Amino acid sequence: MKKWIENQKWHINIILMFIHHFFDRINYSMRNTFLHDHYIFLKFKKNKIIGLLSIINSSVCLVMSPLIGYYCDKHKKNRIKVLQFISISYLLVNIIHYMFIRTNNLNLIILITAISKTLQESSHVITESIFIESIEKGKKSIIFTYQKLISTVATMLGPFFCLILFYWYSDKWNITNIFIIFQFSILTILPQTIISFLWKNNTVSTLPKPEEISLLAKKNEKPNLLWLKSNHVPYIVFVSHIITLAGAGMTFKYFSLFLKSEYKVSPILMCVLNIVIPLLLTFFTYLAQKLSKSLGRAQVSLFFTTIGFMLLCSLLYIQNYQDVLKVHVFRSVFQNCTNSIDKSILYDFIDTNRHTGRWMGIQSLHYLVWSISAYFGGWLSDISSYRNTFKITTYFYLLSLIIYSPLLWLVPVKETS
Repeated sequence: MKKWIENQKWHINIILMFIHHFFDRINYSMRNTFLHDHYIFLKFKKNKIIGLLSIINSSVCLVMSPLIGYYCDKHKKNRIKVLQFISISYLLVNIIHYMFIRTNNLNLIILITAISKTLQESSHVITESIFIESIEKGKKSIIFTYQKLISTVATMLGPFFCLILFYWYSDKWNITNIFIIFQFSILTILPQTIISFLWKNNTVSTLPKPEEISLLAKKNEKPNLLWLKSNHVPYIVFVSHIITLAGAGMTFKYFSLFLKSEYKVSPILMCVLNIVIPLLLTFFTYLAQKLSKSLGRAQVSLFFTTIGFMLLCSLLYIQNYQDVLKVHVFRSVFQNCTNSIDKSILYDFIDTNRHTGRWMGIQSLHYLVWSISAYFGGWLSDISSYRNTFKITTYFYLLSLIIYSPLLWLVPVKETS
């Protein structure tokens, strides 16, 4: 086993992360996507409760992610032991929640949600920190793309399992059917718990050589584009994504409910939709990564997300049921197929040996912005209609594209090693 690990092209932590991420995404796509929103809506009959729970989740992330991220950077030797404790606790909390507790008490649901999210987010920050520090410089784009491909395949399998369970029990939106799926999803947490005992702390060194430090210092002495320099790149990526999420939360958090209310989409058809999107996303993620090698990462990312923006604009005018479904599928694909590219850009421009955990923590703001947007979207949908949020979202997406555009000049076309 040791010889096999030593002969691997990639660090063992990369392989472990791929497996961990595979089961994590199956769990997420079975439980935390459209099904959880329908489950809460069936219990309380209000969209804003869905938004409220999202805000609670994001508030937990906002508090825990920076703390865990800081701990990961300062106490690298102890983080695996902490991860093992968190993983076991997360498994037990889910078993207790979905096997023994059934309640309509909102306060109890909020408490369980907060505890579960605390453990999940802590695990996410630690595993991502170990994973990123195990990637050699110049290989982030391809590794993150593989991670994204695995993620999309797993995200497709979740709805597929849901489809089978809905077909088996009944093709109806009711709490009993959804809760059965939640119980099955616990099985995907067990492999993640086992993997927590296999991580290695001997990550690769990503510190630049003296000549690289000198070159970077000279490069940052003067602006590369107006007043912008290379060290502004992570912040540009971060802010553009924040603005995208500010628009997306209010619309796409409720898109499955929109399809159900306006077009009477059944549970099985909803599962089919959530299988088709990851299937296409897998292909376009791979295509985007291949194109980025010759055309440039920022160029390809901006091109695909611009197409996604244009498709979103078309949803303002399309009423036909089949056309809405087609546009929704391709909008989701083009908008999300370059996430791994943007992630590689961000981490290529920071010191991953010292600041990985902290950047993981800072990105908890993504959750907060998304959740506040989702709460606003739920409130707006309750007092008017789902379609009213589409137009507002287009403005956020346009602003995000404008902020992202300087990366065309700041990020080198070729990813250096």
